[in-house]
Amino acid sequence: MVNCYPSKYHYCYTYVLAAILACWSLFAHANERDSLQRPQPVIPAISANTFSETRSFPEIDRQLAMQMMPAPANGLFTAAYLDSTNQPDPVTNGYREQAKAEFLKINKENRYVDALTPDDLNELPIGLSKRVNNTKVEIAISNAIFHPTYAELTVYAKVEIPQNPKEIFFGLKGLKLSYSGGIVGDAKLVLLGNVPIPINGGTAAVTLKGAMDMQTGQGLDLTYVTMDCNGFKELGITAEIKFPRTMLVPLKSDGERNMDSTAYVKADFHTIASDWNDILVELNLPAFEIAPLKGVGFHIKNAVFDFSDIRNSPNVVYP
Repeated sequence: MVNCYPSKYHYCYTYVLAAILACWSLFAHANERDSLQRPQPVIPAISANTFSETRSFPEIDRQLAMQMMPAPANGLFTAAYLDSTNQPDPVTNGYREQAKAEFLKINKENRYVDALTPDDLNELPIGLSKRVNNTKVEIAISNAIFHPTYAELTVYAKVEIPQNPKEIFFGLKGLKLSYSGGIVGDAKLVLLGNVPIPINGGTAAVTLKGAMDMQTGQGLDLTYVTMDCNGFKELGITAEIKFPRTMLVPLKSDGERNMDSTAYVKADFHTIASDWNDILVELNLPAFEIAPLKGVGFHIKNAVFDFSDIRNSPNVVYP
């Protein structure tokens, strides 16, 4: 549920979204009829004296293609469409596949412990499992390098979520476990690559921002999980919420529609939650129009993105 409350009025964003969808449905059919009756533009013929030259820049084209998301064919952010526009690099994909293999082995042999101790490192992999508010989080210790006073571990985490892709994976190389007990330093496992998640039937998408290299720890302040010797502690999320252009169209500073097909109505947010089902953040949406309804702009401030099963925003005033 997403709630909205501008500074002058208090109301539920669900009502705004419902009104947007109603207008969208009402005007879509009219626009479709108009488009069928609209005359097609006449393309002038190229004269024999016209000079043309075609040049190819494959590397530039490849880089631009990786940065732009074309409009989905059906107008919605389906899971298949988001997957096709978010291909992880080979290194990140290799980490994910390794994590899946470790969890498969741990589950098959039921190799779980209640708490991580140095004595548990004799035979790997081993796992820790915890369920918090219906969110299941598993941690796998897959490899250990032994030093005089500590062991250096490779660790993966898997968080089960109700939305596609159902499982998201985290990892960290170089986690230090002291032989006297306890983890030395930070224990942040970074999300392995960006993860797009369709919500509300594809009328919006949330993309979790992840790191590309768990070896160097780059991206520790993006999306991550923290752990101790008993397993999962908390979830840090850096993400972007985005709406398809067939629903909402961004406006430029002069109030005109942004006709760039790669421009979307979107907002970034960061939060820390006790688990996946406790996400509650405030965000602002930039100026936009409902796709079929031209000339009527909206600007939503202090919207509440609510995935929490246990909390409500204290600023939401219900009728």
